[in-house]
Amino acid sequence: MLFKLHYFLMSIGFNAMGVLLGVYMTNYTKATPAEIGLLYMLMPFIALACRPVVSSYADRNQAHQKCLLVCLFMLAFCYTPYIVVPFLGPKVYVDHERCCWYFLVCFKVIGDLSWGCAATIGDSLAVNYCKRIGTDLSYYRVGGTISWMVSGIITGQLNEIWFLPKYVVGFMILVSGALLNMLMFYLWPKEYFVMVTSSTAEKELRERSEQQQHSTGKTGSSGSQWTRSLMPKEVVWSHAKSQLLRLVTCSCVSSPSSSSSTSGHNEYATAGGKQQVVAPIDSIAIDNEQTDKSDSNNKSIGKRTQLLTLLLLLRRDPRIVGYLLIFVAAGAITMPFSFFLMSLSETCHTNNTCDFSQLAGLLQVSMAITETIWIFFMKQIVSTIGRLNALSIAFAVSTIKYLFYGTIWPGVNPNYSILAEALHGIIYGTFIISMNEQGHSFALEVEHLIPELLDRGLIRSDDLASQEKLKLSLRATMQALIMAAYEGIGRGASSLIYGIIIGLYSFHTLWLLIGFGSLLVCCALLAINLLDHCVGFQLGLDGGGAKGSKLKATSSSSNN
Repeated sequence: MLFKLHYFLMSIGFNAMGVLLGVYMTNYTKATPAEIGLLYMLMPFIALACRPVVSSYADRNQAHQKCLLVCLFMLAFCYTPYIVVPFLGPKVYVDHERCCWYFLVCFKVIGDLSWGCAATIGDSLAVNYCKRIGTDLSYYRVGGTISWMVSGIITGQLNEIWFLPKYVVGFMILVSGALLNMLMFYLWPKEYFVMVTSSTAEKELRERSEQQQHSTGKTGSSGSQWTRSLMPKEVVWSHAKSQLLRLVTCSCVSSPSSSSSTSGHNEYATAGGKQQVVAPIDSIAIDNEQTDKSDSNNKSIGKRTQLLTLLLLLRRDPRIVGYLLIFVAAGAITMPFSFFLMSLSETCHTNNTCDFSQLAGLLQVSMAITETIWIFFMKQIVSTIGRLNALSIAFAVSTIKYLFYGTIWPGVNPNYSILAEALHGIIYGTFIISMNEQGHSFALEVEHLIPELLDRGLIRSDDLASQEKLKLSLRATMQALIMAAYEGIGRGASSLIYGIIIGLYSFHTLWLLIGFGSLLVCCALLAINLLDHCVGFQLGLDGGGAKGSKLKATSSSSNN
């Protein structure tokens, strides 16, 4: 429930941050297209540096929940001026349009950085949670796609509602979603934000399966993937009510009524009707708080140790660099949608053959529908054909889409773009799930480096606590590194190059170049996969066989 709501609320305001921002800035600050384009281009490069810094801090101190709360608060705070400025009237945003531009840009930069850091840390927590309860990330990620589609339709209909200034509704939705997301992460039990090693996750999953089997009498039953949870909902709601009461009363101690409602042991009914006893949630919360205070100085690992571990992992596992290059290419081929909207607007207004606003909304719906369907089947697709082949399909679909735009598109009805952009859902759905799952997979490989880290003197053999913390030291950091490659290098650098190509040549030339570039990457991935599986030239990019054996062999030799 927690991470389904998280993805829903994180994506609910994405339209305001992306598509809506340009028209908002033009309307209230008289910003030129060049200024707006420069702003779009700079944001990925800023995120390239900031995401890994914040994520590595969260990993070192195991402070994912706290960092997430701060980022969500900053997101809501920084986009609030976008709601306030239009209400101040023309005397402010007309007479002082340049001041408004610089003022809003500053908040935009900080707000986007906050959103990116919150998304990265949220992804690492969500993948960790999925591994702990034995479910697939797609069951949670799909909520973001649905939210993006629904909020886009609502925002489009209410953008020019009579009792509100233009384009304010989208930012209201964004701020409300961030605040609700922050409140939700504050209310939920801390157990949901604890990073665990792979062995601990397997042990928890095995114990939960045995409990479920004992209560239901069904062998191998772990419940539906839609309804699985780390803790019983009665315990979660009890803790949420207690936290909410503390928040309202601004007190660190629960009121008597709250204590009586959660004192003693909470009993809950399992699916089989049997009663089980759960420790009182207040005592759990108090124990966590005491642990946080007593161990605050011992929870973190050094920056140097974390950085050296990351560099060593990059040396020992060549797959990481390979996948980073793939995700750079992925960012480059998903960026052109913004440029396509510019091309579509020009076509609609020049030929008067379509309603741009209505068509843009339909494009968003078609992308969201195909992305939702594709995400549901991603696990089956990857388990059947492998990760590299799944990525090859995404690049092949991108080839079809952009070659269509570069060759057939100029002479057909613009409404055919609805079918073409439906392919974008397949492309983006493949990339986003692959990035999250590969980031988690790479972070787990730190466990195989422990013997070598011991030999290098980075950790002591008798310090088991530090070894366990080191195993968790790259969870959010690796997610941030992958997203930095995707957004910072892939989308950021490509946006600059695409702008130059459009200025020198045309949109159709850009589509052809992207189409042939996607075809080249697709062929390269297929060739690598062929070499891996048929020829035996193991590059270790798919399946992890070559990589895993190499890291484990390194560990074994270090032990010997």
